[in-house]
Amino acid sequence: MRGSMHDPNGWIHDACVACKFVVLYVMVRPCLSDVKHACLLVLGVICATAHGQSGGIRFHHLDNTDGLPQNSVNAILEDRHGFMWFGTQDGLCRYDGHTFITYRNDGSPKSLANNYVWCMLEASDGSLWIGTFGGGLDRLDPGTGRFAHHRHHADNPASLSSDRVLGLLEHPAGVLWVRTSKGLDRLDAGNGSITRYLKGGVTEDELIGAIAADDEDHLLLQGAAGLLRFTLSTGHIEVVRPGNASGSGQGVTSLARDGQHIVVLENRALLRFDRSSGAEEVLVESEALRDADPRIGFQCSLIKGDHLFIGSTHGLVVRDASTGTTRILRHRGDDPTSLADDHILALHAGTSGEIWVGTRNGLDRIDRVEPPVRALTHVPGETNSLIHASVTALLEDGRGRIWIGTPSGITIWDPAVRSFNHLRHNSREPASLSADYVLSMSADAEGRILVGTLGGGLNEAVEQEGMVRFKRHHAQGLADPRRADIVHHILPATNSHTWLATGGAGLCRFNALDGSLTCQGTTGTSDGPSHPYLFSLLEDDAKHLWMGTAGGGLLLRDPQGRFGALRHKPEDMGSINADLVLCAYQDKDGHLWCGTVNGLCRTRSPLNDTMRHAILDARPLEGLFQRYGRAEGLPNEVIYGIQPDGAGRLWLTTNAGLVEWDPVLSKAARILDTGDGLPGREFNQNAFLLARDGTLYFGGANGLCSFRPEDLVANQRPPIVRFTGLALFNEPVPLRDASPDAAFSLERALHLLDRLELAWHHRVVTITFAGLSFIAPEKNTYRYQLEGFDDRWTETGTRNDVTFTNLAPGDYVLRVQAANNDGVWNEEGAALAIHIIAPPWMRWYAFVGYALFIVGVLYALFRYRLREVRREAYTVARIERARQEDRERFRSRSAADFHDEAGARITRINLYTLDWCGGAP
Repeated sequence: MRGSMHDPNGWIHDACVACKFVVLYVMVRPCLSDVKHACLLVLGVICATAHGQSGGIRFHHLDNTDGLPQNSVNAILEDRHGFMWFGTQDGLCRYDGHTFITYRNDGSPKSLANNYVWCMLEASDGSLWIGTFGGGLDRLDPGTGRFAHHRHHADNPASLSSDRVLGLLEHPAGVLWVRTSKGLDRLDAGNGSITRYLKGGVTEDELIGAIAADDEDHLLLQGAAGLLRFTLSTGHIEVVRPGNASGSGQGVTSLARDGQHIVVLENRALLRFDRSSGAEEVLVESEALRDADPRIGFQCSLIKGDHLFIGSTHGLVVRDASTGTTRILRHRGDDPTSLADDHILALHAGTSGEIWVGTRNGLDRIDRVEPPVRALTHVPGETNSLIHASVTALLEDGRGRIWIGTPSGITIWDPAVRSFNHLRHNSREPASLSADYVLSMSADAEGRILVGTLGGGLNEAVEQEGMVRFKRHHAQGLADPRRADIVHHILPATNSHTWLATGGAGLCRFNALDGSLTCQGTTGTSDGPSHPYLFSLLEDDAKHLWMGTAGGGLLLRDPQGRFGALRHKPEDMGSINADLVLCAYQDKDGHLWCGTVNGLCRTRSPLNDTMRHAILDARPLEGLFQRYGRAEGLPNEVIYGIQPDGAGRLWLTTNAGLVEWDPVLSKAARILDTGDGLPGREFNQNAFLLARDGTLYFGGANGLCSFRPEDLVANQRPPIVRFTGLALFNEPVPLRDASPDAAFSLERALHLLDRLELAWHHRVVTITFAGLSFIAPEKNTYRYQLEGFDDRWTETGTRNDVTFTNLAPGDYVLRVQAANNDGVWNEEGAALAIHIIAPPWMRWYAFVGYALFIVGVLYALFRYRLREVRREAYTVARIERARQEDRERFRSRSAADFHDEAGARITRINLYTLDWCGGAP
């Protein structure tokens, strides 16, 4: 932090960046016995960089470093699909909350005719008409990205009257009225025919200042004669309001119909004209604006609810009709949330509720015109602001005033009258604050206001006759009284006693009755604290005192003066999560909460005497705490403060935003940051307060914020979900008309397709999508489901793309849902059918071929087998015939042999018989 003109201790702030690392040092070396180490630690915990900031409306910037083609934004449009379109002096672009797609002239006839875009219109058929300054009128088909051109041709009276197109209006559907630098033209969107209207008092080369629809047969025009009413059916022009008040000399820049009234924006005034009575009402006049630049000129206007916005050459004029107040918002070099540039070219109200402001130095977005979170900051040279940007302590006094401690003194702010009173150290005034660096403040039961400082010890504030005087109280009985000069926390107790947490002297007690201040430092026994550097104090429901230390864990003191300690134990996941304890709180159920540099923790059960005695007796307690961190939604591990809001929720201050904690669900319910109106994301210790009227106050590195929790109404409009891009192998797929020679292209924009066909060799497919809600679009979250592959929803957080690899051929449906900045989901979402075309070897004709091949193989096998069977049968038959022949030969031979043998036998018998009978007869 750099020292400011109000800070005599600038050297302290210059050391803050380096001192941030001391916290890590303390975690490594928990015991700090030297005051010098303690001073470094306090600087590291509470220092921050100072930035000024305007209260109320905050601007979020986009410029060419974010993807805008050029910083002069002349025209703003929101199409029917929810995309934002911006016309610049060097191209046209579409924005989805994440990325820009830019259209420029690239020399081809299908591209934008001229990069200097002046105006835009979305017609009833969904086409976009782009008026350029020198290139004529273009018609863009958003689905194909193709432009069609209408130009001025000197020899063709049926062409545009000029290539400088300054305004567009569709009235009725299909008929475009084109305001050029040479007059007014009528274009039939169906056939492209153009008719010039330069008659009835409107002369050649006359600049038509503005154009608006009246009724079905009439237009309102601004010409040299004044406010004109043009009859479409007859071409007649009548003067509705003479030009002496609103003629071209007055520089009328816009017209609008508001019921029976016509809203006329002139160069120096905004008027409301009653056509029936002719009465005029001046809504805003530049001469009546406080602190307006005398050269101011009104450029454009916008009415949103009770608020009227006028973009001028020297700032944004905002008028609140409900209060009748008007102010001018300008660019401030010391405030990154101020207007990007004072010269405003365009205004637009988005359907999400945001306001877009086109300037000469980029695009601004207002998320909330009246943010529920109010901010007070330090404005250099401005007395009606904080005395310093960093807020280190807070207190509400008996009169409802807020005492704001800073490194440069105290600011007393009265919210009722919005008055500021600054209190500082003055070396020539003994009754002034003893040191400017305020660390803590508190008020006791009698209303005494005590202030703890860095280097100035304890101060008691006494207010008499509108003057605040301070009395310093010095510690008694210390060998080195300077050890009590750093007072981190002040806790009023009973009997006019107040406890002090000091940075070096341990625990001190202040007696308001006699003004004595006594300290109890480390003794090495249970009679004193085990660590000299205390950060925070808490008295529980049993009157035991809990002390958060700078590296010594959490200390406990009983009413009899006995001390004990709880330390972080790496082996015990139920121990306190760090030894550097910044804050403590006991809830209504008796649980003890602790904020440390390593997250939030809570005792698993309510505090009881058994637990306290175990700590005092140094007996081990396993699993005492439940720890919470990023897994439960915390954006940062450093918890500076715990503040209940009276409705059961806890508010945690961190280095990365303000957390609304739900103790029932044990998780973060909401995280507020700069997008919600906070002046900064980094908070400070002791800078939190619940006022008697229910307002919460939180101080940090960039100022003070305040709000009522019931006023934090969530954004209930779910985002429109659109598919925005396709990439194959990480290469974006173009539109066919834009890249006709591309190997693969889309016929129309992805958000207009219901079905997507991809080839089998598209192994890596990336699809991007967007939730078109532009209030803090960086907080939009997403989830997707690919039906046919995985029926579970996959959360992607704020990442708006998904990549699939090696999807099998088939049909899928990709479903995407989105939630807005407050977690309101569009559960209908968007769906895209995806068909992965099978490779040639997996298509029907391939399977027919496979079938025919298999049938052929089977048939061949069948024929082969049939031949084998026949061959086997033939062989068997031959063998059988051979056997039969062998048997026949054998039978024949046997018969012959038998016949021969039988004949021989018979012959022998005959011979034998003859011999036996005696021979022949």
